[in-house]
Amino acid sequence: MAGGRILIPLPNTRYALRRRNSLCAKFAIGIFVICFGLSQLYVLNQTERTSNMVIEMNFSSAAILSMVPSIYHKYLTTKTRNQSYVVNGTLSSNIDPYRPPDIEQMQKFIQRYNNLQSILNEDIFGPLENDSVLIVVQVHTRINYLRHLIVSLAQARDISRSLVIFSHDYYDEDINDLIQSIDFCKVMQIFYPHSIQTHPHEFPGVEEDDCPRDIKRDQAIIRKCTNANYPDLYGHYREASFTQTKHHWWWKANRVFDQIAVTQHHTGPVLFLEEDHYVSEDFIYLLELMQRKVNEICSKCNI
Repeated sequence: MAGGRILIPLPNTRYALRRRNSLCAKFAIGIFVICFGLSQLYVLNQTERTSNMVIEMNFSSAAILSMVPSIYHKYLTTKTRNQSYVVNGTLSSNIDPYRPPDIEQMQKFIQRYNNLQSILNEDIFGPLENDSVLIVVQVHTRINYLRHLIVSLAQARDISRSLVIFSHDYYDEDINDLIQSIDFCKVMQIFYPHSIQTHPHEFPGVEEDDCPRDIKRDQAIIRKCTNANYPDLYGHYREASFTQTKHHWWWKANRVFDQIAVTQHHTGPVLFLEEDHYVSEDFIYLLELMQRKVNEICSKCNI
C-alpha cells in the first residue's frame, strides 16, 4: 500500500468479451440447427402428405372407374391439348405446342358452330323424332363434373333416341373434344355469343364504369357509375359472372325453341340440365311416363 491507497484489480474484459461472443455464436448455431431440423420435418411431412394425396387420388379414381362399365372409361380419362409433349426431357420436334385461340378466333369458331347447327351421330341414330326427349345441358368450365354427367347419360335407357344439345358460355377445346367423342346419342353444340370470355372489358363482361357490387347507393350516385340508381333488391350491383349465367339460360332457351331448325317445332319433352347434374338410368322412361299421365289427366298442364 502506498500513500494509503488500495489497488483494486480490474476485470479481464477481453476474456469476458470472448466468452460472450462464444455464447452468442453457440446460441445462433443452436437456433439454426433447430430451424433446419424443423424445416426438414416440414418438407418430409409435405412430401408424405403429397404422396398420400396421390395415393388417395389413385384409389379414388380406381374406385370410380370400378363402378363404371369399361366402355365408358374414355369419358373419365383426362386428355388435354394443354399438356406439354415431352420426349426424353425435351419438346418433340414433330409436335407443335398447343396454342389456345385468341378472342377473335373464338368468335369466328362460335359463329361457325351456331350457323352450322351440326348434329353429330345423326347418320347413326337417325333424325330427332317429335316424341323423343330433347336434352339441353348448360356448360361452363367444370369439365370433371361434365365427364360424370356424360357417363350417366351414356348409361340411360333409350338415350340413343334423344338429341343432347350442349350450350356453352366458355370456349374450350378440351371440352369440345370430350363432347365430340360422344358416340351413344345425337349431339349438338351451341355457344352463347355474348360471354365474358369473348367480351372481357365490355358488357356483359366487366366495364370500367361498373358499380362495385357492395357500394352504397348514395356513393354510387356520387361516383356516377353505371346504373347507380338501380341496385338489386339486396342493394347490390351487377356482377358479370353471375349475370352471365342468367343471360346464358334465357339465350339458350330462346335459341332452342325459336332458332334451331331441328328443334323449333319439337313437341316432345324438353329437359334442361347443367354440367354438374347426374341422371338415373331410367330418367327418360320416367319423364315420358309423366308426360303420358299429364296428357291423360290434365291436357293443359305442362311438366
